[in-house]
Amino acid sequence: MPIERTILGEGWARNVILPSRTQAERPSLEESAPEKLRVDTPQEGLLAALNRVTADRFPRVLIVDDTEQARRLIRRILQSQGNYTIFEAANGRQAIEQARKEIPDVIILDLMMPEIDGFQVLDALKADIQTAPVPVIVVTAKELTPDEQKRLSGQIHSLMQKGEFMDDELLEEVRTLLK
Repeated sequence: MPIERTILGEGWARNVILPSRTQAERPSLEESAPEKLRVDTPQEGLLAALNRVTADRFPRVLIVDDTEQARRLIRRILQSQGNYTIFEAANGRQAIEQARKEIPDVIILDLMMPEIDGFQVLDALKADIQTAPVPVIVVTAKELTPDEQKRLSGQIHSLMQKGEFMDDELLEEVRTLLK
């Protein structure tokens, strides 16, 4: 005599078939279930809570720098004060590929890189309809000439010099862009 039947009465148990991404692979299960037992994907409860904490729910940041130490420093600054999904690129070619693939919410970009520099990365991203609206923060050690400053004008959100900005300044810039 199961205790559930005594307390809850007859019919307390139900077989429920939830739709999933592999539903097309299992049509016989779905077709065999009575109509009254089929339910839609739950919008609350454990599954909904888990969906809210997946990496896709966090702001997406692409860090582009050819120096591993610089990428690590920026990654640690971001991770210390927030939840971000962080992507990294070690050169301009990877940056363009990553940005097109992941469509980040913010890009933190170094200008001085071999092969494809930060200026060329900006040109490629702004020429692509999907990546053009992504805000860019340039973090560089390069002393910009007036021509280079003019070239960046209108293409970036802010410019920060490596070694001169504080962690809080970078975090504030990222948070401002994500609002």
